[in-house]
Amino acid sequence: MTDPIEPSAIRHILWDWNGTLLNDVDHCVMTINTLCRQHLLPLVDRQAYRALFSFPVIHYYKAVGFDISPPSFDALSRQFMDIYHAELDKLRLHSEVAVVLDRLASAQFSQSILSASRQDYLELALSQFNIAHHFQHLGGVNDIYANGKIARGQQLMSELGWDPQKTVLIGDTYHDFEVAQALGVQPLLISHGHQCESRLASAGCPLFNDLNAVAHYILATS
Repeated sequence: MTDPIEPSAIRHILWDWNGTLLNDVDHCVMTINTLCRQHLLPLVDRQAYRALFSFPVIHYYKAVGFDISPPSFDALSRQFMDIYHAELDKLRLHSEVAVVLDRLASAQFSQSILSASRQDYLELALSQFNIAHHFQHLGGVNDIYANGKIARGQQLMSELGWDPQKTVLIGDTYHDFEVAQALGVQPLLISHGHQCESRLASAGCPLFNDLNAVAHYILATS
């Protein structure tokens, strides 16, 4: 496990996007169930989704019951993104996002996003929600398969020039914990996103129920 950062040393924040800042769990449940209907598979409710969702996402598709042979997985990934983005205007941020980002910016924390979303999708979403000005850099990936977050994180840390020992990564999945370990930064997990609290608790790092609690933790140590 990553050694805890001394609280007074935290100066930089890497945010995950989907589930952490963007409240898209129910939208993803709707999207996957559209595919399930098309492929005559049992539907997945919100509780089951949060218990099954994982990275790499190909394992999640397999757990739901889809054929994950290369041609099928490629087609599923494209279908998922088409359905997901068709109603993107219905998505909202978690209710505390604007206030939390403002508070942390006012306290002079550097903030960037590290996401498994494709770079152009990420840039479009941040522009639509009018919060891009809070972030020094938007670090998305180059494809639709939600892979490569560790490699992108390593590249992003190099571009930003941040000291890993002064950096936290805030995310909503166990994979965010794994990414933080690989980058040598402190993981902070939040349970309002794509994985349930019991799965996140196994990481053994600080775990919060909402963004206000995360911000309080960070600000109390600065």
